[in-house]
Amino acid sequence: MKGYIGVTSREWFSFLADEQFVGEINFWRKNTKNFRVLEHGDSFFFLVKNKKGTRTERTIPAMATFERFEVNSVNKAWDRYKQGNGDVSKNQFINRMYEMFKTTEENNEIGCIILSDFKVFANPVVLSELKIDFQNSIVSGKGITAK
Repeated sequence: MKGYIGVTSREWFSFLADEQFVGEINFWRKNTKNFRVLEHGDSFFFLVKNKKGTRTERTIPAMATFERFEVNSVNKAWDRYKQGNGDVSKNQFINRMYEMFKTTEENNEIGCIILSDFKVFANPVVLSELKIDFQNSIVSGKGITAK
């Protein structure tokens, strides 16, 4: 079994978890190069960044199923996935893009990892218990395989 552990912001994750979001979600990224780590139906696990100043064991609080990879403009990503982008409004989404691109240009392209079946675990999974080496220097994510 293949999978991927994606590092995500606490705000993005919390919005989707609090809303108990159903439908396709967009795990967007600045990198528009094709995402070839997973195939349709593979597992995508979320590693939520710790709160600033917090040094605790890293955990996986949720997972989803990989559907496909797309490249969309910021505007098109909002039109297609709306709150599945992890924000309550288009303005909030555009503000996140400003933080990432330092521009409010809605035609900037982003890489869109499209996921379904978003599930939050009752008890987050501790990485060390799974014997997964996931260094703090890993910024975006890491592919994994089960033996």
